[in-house]
Amino acid sequence: MDYVKLPNDVAVTNLILQNLIRKLLERGALSEQDIRSLLLISAENIDLVGDELTRPAAQAIVQSHLLPAILQR
Repeated sequence: MDYVKLPNDVAVTNLILQNLIRKLLERGALSEQDIRSLLLISAENIDLVGDELTRPAAQAIVQSHLLPAILQR
């Protein structure tokens, strides 16, 4: 799969992606559990330093950083 590079403005990109996930949640397209599962799967498949994140490391990132930012009300 070919990937298109995201804009260099990381803050704007983050806000747009957070809002997208919130809208999917609001519309009932995804549940909170769906979001948790998808974020964990996505985090586990990220290659940061030549190796994929371990499941515990991915869980820590999702639980501590991603979920609070995305699911804040």
